[in-house]
Amino acid sequence: MFGQPFTVRLGFNRSGNLNTTSFAANERPNLKAGFSNNPILGGPDRYWDINAFELPPVNERGNLGRNTLIGPRLVAIDVSLGKSFKFNEHQALQFRAEVFNAPNHPNFAVPSGRIAFTNAAGAIAPNWGRITSTVTTSRQIQFGLKYTF
Repeated sequence: MFGQPFTVRLGFNRSGNLNTTSFAANERPNLKAGFSNNPILGGPDRYWDINAFELPPVNERGNLGRNTLIGPRLVAIDVSLGKSFKFNEHQALQFRAEVFNAPNHPNFAVPSGRIAFTNAAGAIAPNWGRITSTVTTSRQIQFGLKYTF
């Protein structure tokens, strides 16, 4: 029903934190007043709203919580049908048809574009909110035939 949570980050070290090897890995923006901490627009081109965020003051961490945004939901409907044909007491034939992702629904991954701002001047990342992959395959159909004796 719900998707995987993820965090919007800054692409640079705004807080001056020198405690990690990847200085900007834990840097998050501020959430603007009046916006939800899960500002989802939907769609793979711009999944979340960049207007909900702003740069925090220099040498401070942003107030956006960790994993507050929720990714696209996953729809998985698999169907299997089978029929057995008995020839006699010791012989039978079983036919099976299986369909995976029956509605052929595209299940998008969390956005690969999770960076909001790329520098201290507030430049917006060019790929913000962009989803570039799926997490499941397209519809697959397979048939099986089993002879028992």
